[in-house]
Amino acid sequence: MTTKHPPSLTLPLAASLTLGLAPFFPEPHLVEKLGWIYHGRPFGPIDVLDLLLHGAPWVWLGIALWRRRRAAETSPASISTASRRLQGPSTRVD
Repeated sequence: MTTKHPPSLTLPLAASLTLGLAPFFPEPHLVEKLGWIYHGRPFGPIDVLDLLLHGAPWVWLGIALWRRRRAAETSPASISTASRRLQGPSTRVD
């Protein structure tokens, strides 16, 4: 039986913190564009592309976190723990 390892978060996290927040000064593009949406400021085509490119690493990180959580929930160790919880306390009589 092969065991599946949860997906690594290294690349999605690095991409989110670098590309997702670039440029760092004066304000990250993603924060700026989300502020524009919140305040109802008009968008141009370049702004939509900018939002997609700076938001993609965060979507990737979210998917990686979701897959990691799902892998942990379906691992054999968590399944046996869950089945023990469903059975309740053992009433072993010798």
